[in-house]
Amino acid sequence: MNQEQIEKGAARKYPYIKFKKKFDQMESNYSVNQYREGFIQGAAFVLEHIPKWIPVSEGLPKFNLNVLGYSKSGFIRITFVDSAGILDDNELNEDDSYTHWQPLPPIPSDSKGVPVDMEHKKLN
Repeated sequence: MNQEQIEKGAARKYPYIKFKKKFDQMESNYSVNQYREGFIQGAAFVLEHIPKWIPVSEGLPKFNLNVLGYSKSGFIRITFVDSAGILDDNELNEDDSYTHWQPLPPIPSDSKGVPVDMEHKKLN
């Protein structure tokens, strides 16, 4: 999705209102144009923060860091850069290889920021 597609979506959701009479009839304190601008800003923020697949040809993650890998055959697995500098998980066939990768999402945590899987290890 690009900026043009975002603006088209905003135009469909919040069309410009051309007549002052229609603005006077609105039940909100905001104009349609303000809603539209908020929609565009929100969509741009989401797009900026969505994890994206990174081609292996553009770079690899840090050594031994677990990431999601996407292979030529369409498999998605947790993988890492091995000592040979290759994305590997020891599971792919010899004729398959990873073409893209992306960081793993953060570990789930509770309202205090404690990782969920660590709750049983908390000291009282």
